[in-house]
Amino acid sequence: NSVSAMLASSNGEFAANASEGSVSKYILELAGLNVANAVFVKVFGDKQIHMNCLISDFSVKRGDANVRRFVLDSDDATVEVNGDIDMAQERLNLDVHPKTKGLRIISLRTPLYAKGTFSHPDVGPYKGPLILKGAAAAALAAIAPPAAVLPLVNPGNTPAVNCASLLAESNKVRAAPKSEPTRAPAPPVTDKQVQKARQQK
Repeated sequence: NSVSAMLASSNGEFAANASEGSVSKYILELAGLNVANAVFVKVFGDKQIHMNCLISDFSVKRGDANVRRFVLDSDDATVEVNGDIDMAQERLNLDVHPKTKGLRIISLRTPLYAKGTFSHPDVGPYKGPLILKGAAAAALAAIAPPAAVLPLVNPGNTPAVNCASLLAESNKVRAAPKSEPTRAPAPPVTDKQVQKARQQK
């Protein structure tokens, strides 16, 4: 359709910021792969949690939207995203990095990927970090069974995000005036051109 065609050939920049709001706790828990909390919230009900800020900034060239910055910070987690979205081919190529806040007893936290097409996206965790955590848990179980849970514990020591600074920086970049393209000076007018102009009057 016309909207898809317009997006597929678009160029420029896109940004959306929010200083406060709310976001689903269950979605954040799933993004962080915190199994215990995700199951608890799913059974006992979802709730909205306070969102401190959302900063999203994209550069678009010939329909390819590149993530320059995407940060969502809440009281429970910080989520960062990088990669690009090809609107011409309608394909995703994103990496999602969830960083939970607070202690999680069973956490398989690992970077997520979002690949594939808009109509058939493939979203899941990268297997490498999961395999390493599983191997570490198995090794500890063989030595000291109670210690097997240690690789699955997430201390949640995510550093605080300075939302005010990020929002101010993003707004400053967007408000900066764009420089006009430099134009070459006009060539000098010759006597021949002056005489020709007089003859045409």
